Amino acid sequence: MVMGDIFREIAKTNTSLGKKIKKVIEAGALFDDKMTLMILTSKIRKLKKMDKIIIDGFPRDVGQARAFDKYVSDSLGNKILFIHIRLPRANILDRLAKRRVCVNCNFITRVKKTNKNNRCPKCGGQMMVRYDENKKAIKARLDVYSLQSRLLRQYFRKRVLEVDGNQTISKVSRDLINGIKKYFLKRT
Repeated sequence: MVMGDIFREIAKTNTSLGKKIKKVIEAGALFDDKMTLMILTSKIRKLKKMDKIIIDGFPRDVGQARAFDKYVSDSLGNKILFIHIRLPRANILDRLAKRRVCVNCNFITRVKKTNKNNRCPKCGGQMMVRYDENKKAIKARLDVYSLQSRLLRQYFRKRVLEVDGNQTISKVSRDLINGIKKYFLKRT
């Protein structure tokens, strides 16, 4: 589950919740814990199995982490791993500035990889910049994330997998897979 995608999907609706979410996204702000947990737990309840789930972009702060720990403690116990991919701020800004998303299939790529007519290489759809990825919003999100992720790493202490994001995609993937396997093998 990608929390950003979930929020953006709701923001497309013409509901009071959709309008509220869109306003928060455009400002580059973070959602309050109550709303985030309500939306996330609603999505989780719809899943058939909850023993293998990856949530991208959550938790964003210690309040969300504590509340989620409480929500899942009965079913998952200590099987929660916080993944932190380290990347210098300048690299993050550069990657986000070049990121494009297909309006049809949500395929993500960088500007240098799109073809001349700015079409998706997977489905032929239009490649666009996400509406919430302007410099001001990105910088605001990174400022908050920098502080909150440090606090989250302290909260999760022994449940943190840190990976160097300044490597090739295949090396990052390898480090993630190896780290996840190692973490969960200790807990079986």
